[in-house]
Amino acid sequence: MQDRGSQNGALLDARLARGLTISEVARRAGISIGHLSRVERGEREATRSVLDAVAGALGMPVGELLHAAGLASPEAIALAADPACNLAFQPEEISRTRDALRRIHLGALAEDCRRRATVALGGEVRIPVDPSAMLRVMGISVFVAPGRPPVRLVNARRVEVDPAVEPAEGRYLLGHVAGHLVLDTGSCNRDLLDESEADASAFAAYLLLPAVELRRLTKSMAAGRTLRKPSDFTLIAEVAERFGVPFWMAARRAADEGIFDELAEAGD
Repeated sequence: MQDRGSQNGALLDARLARGLTISEVARRAGISIGHLSRVERGEREATRSVLDAVAGALGMPVGELLHAAGLASPEAIALAADPACNLAFQPEEISRTRDALRRIHLGALAEDCRRRATVALGGEVRIPVDPSAMLRVMGISVFVAPGRPPVRLVNARRVEVDPAVEPAEGRYLLGHVAGHLVLDTGSCNRDLLDESEADASAFAAYLLLPAVELRRLTKSMAAGRTLRKPSDFTLIAEVAERFGVPFWMAARRAADEGIFDELAEAGD
């Protein structure tokens, strides 16, 4: 894969080619100057939501921006646009971009799953997200039953949850199981550090912490308070509690989206 600096340097080139200042693009994109600057310098990886926002600010299709950043060949752009695609067995020509495309793919799948469940349940996205309701929409029965591990994928139609599992951990594990089912990666074994387990965990993070709601609620919760540092642990803990997820998941998603960079800059 290309190094992050060469990828994100293309974002700088695209901005300069249009004669725009970093403050203009950041304002149009709705992200902080500091975060955009770090992305352009290759110090921070650009998430899909950031790329979407920057592409809109630059007045160019996000596929074109991805290609300019070296994140995808034209064939890979078309591939990433298909939410039903499976990138595990694609030609060697896109292997260098596979990880970046995989994250885009997982985020799109989680968003599609959440959208379909919301429509089926006849309402808006509710926070915290209820992965058990989403599983039921998918035709999966969720049963309470003591046992280990605390959340078990018994078969393609049955999931069991230990009643003693801590709620945030249980919500994450149900999202993790949903990831395996959506990705059709078979059994769930979190003791294995393989790609299918990493993908299921990433899917759960995107599913339980939607970017728009995460940004809106975090900024609302931070209003009127002075952060001790850009990644204020107290605020992260409150965000995790609000979304009903483990602390580590809230911290990772907030960092991915550059939210604390934006809050720190706003407080300067």
